[in-house]
Amino acid sequence: MKWYRLAAAQGYALAQANLGTMYRNGQGVTQDYAEAIKWYRLAAAQGNAGAQANLGGLVRRRMERITSELRAKRREAEAIRVEADLSEASLLRAQKANGALGEVPDVVSETRPAWYQMAWPFEKEYWRDELGHYSYHIASKCR
Repeated sequence: MKWYRLAAAQGYALAQANLGTMYRNGQGVTQDYAEAIKWYRLAAAQGNAGAQANLGGLVRRRMERITSELRAKRREAEAIRVEADLSEASLLRAQKANGALGEVPDVVSETRPAWYQMAWPFEKEYWRDELGHYSYHIASKCR
């Protein structure tokens, strides 16, 4: 470990990449992703392909984890919205039954579709979610 640190401190890209791997895996040191990223970046900046790939892998795994967490939060938010709609519908029906309201809309059947199920038309163009799934209907062909 000592020699890797000395060589990495002097700018030797392979030693920096190896030191990054040691920190990533916790080999001979306490596992520390921030320190691993630091050494991978230094080696990657010098063109070390292994460090570039490892750095990309760490970033990809972090993005996958964050995306998974965001999807879970979206599902929780959707469940809360549905629960709130059902509670509102129940309250409105109870008020109607007591004669406090006139005509009550059916809130349960009027719930909006999920954001990823919506499509908005715009002059023959349709798109779904903000990630950009587009399709465009072409009226004429190229000659």
